[in-house]
Amino acid sequence: MIGTGASSESHGGKRCDEAHPRRASDCAGSGQAIVSDRLPRRSRDSFEKNPTGPNRSLKQAQAPPPPAAPGAVTDLYYDTAGCLVRRVDPATDAAGTVRAEVQADYTPQGAVSVLRETSSIAGQWRTTRAAYNAHGEQTAGFGPRSIGAEEARTEMDRNAFGEVTATRRRLVGKWLTSTTGYDTAGNKKQVTQPTGNGASLESLYRYDALGRLAEQTKDPSNPGHTVDYSYENEGAQLTRVDKAAGTVERTTTTAYNPDGTLQSQVATDRGGATLSTCNWAAGQSPTSGYDADHNLLSSRTVGGTTGCGVSAFK
Repeated sequence: MIGTGASSESHGGKRCDEAHPRRASDCAGSGQAIVSDRLPRRSRDSFEKNPTGPNRSLKQAQAPPPPAAPGAVTDLYYDTAGCLVRRVDPATDAAGTVRAEVQADYTPQGAVSVLRETSSIAGQWRTTRAAYNAHGEQTAGFGPRSIGAEEARTEMDRNAFGEVTATRRRLVGKWLTSTTGYDTAGNKKQVTQPTGNGASLESLYRYDALGRLAEQTKDPSNPGHTVDYSYENEGAQLTRVDKAAGTVERTTTTAYNPDGTLQSQVATDRGGATLSTCNWAAGQSPTSGYDADHNLLSSRTVGGTTGCGVSAFK
């Protein structure tokens, strides 16, 4: 995808402010590139929007940017609204002439409507298009694949709250439809999806009074399989209990450090065997597995019957 943000929807549903996080303005520009950044650069933040016009001005730099290595240049082009409309990646051939490229068109609300990428077939583009409703929510996606005159297509139905209630995927000559049901709090309580033989698989979920997932009451791929969950007061999950026809098959228990980082996770089967993830070094304090910035320093996988008490694997 063009830019750095993660797409909130499939089939090109990226917004301009995601593609270029320093821009939250209207992206219905002319689509003409008015400025390009060549990377690597000392800092992309050396550019800011000119307060007196749509063009961007270069701030006073403390030091010149380092020279770009041959063949390692990425060109970025923006429209008059500051939206990233074209990205040309570094060359992939010895001559420096073959460069992958991505182009984007935007809706007046700033969502990507067309995304074009160079394909592995010379002279052809891989194009994905997206459609939106009046609220800016994606309702359809098209491409990039097609079989004959049949273009890949996905359509979404949404309820009054913008939640996707049905998704239809177009195959040659037919549609595959998945549906989603919600409770009054907006929690996903039912999911159905089609199978290859025309049948339907259904999953059912139950939530507690605080909106936390309390139980999966129906597993479409494993009839009789249910899952119960429990939580601490702050909402972190403490246990997951998998059952088959009401009999406990596996219990997974999670422990946390006082700062909320994951200390351990122990899965115990009905025979008493355990498989554990222990986030601290053997012989050290269980709270010593992270640095002051909460970065994980050590993690061990432990098997046996005593959880994190015996290190079988390091």
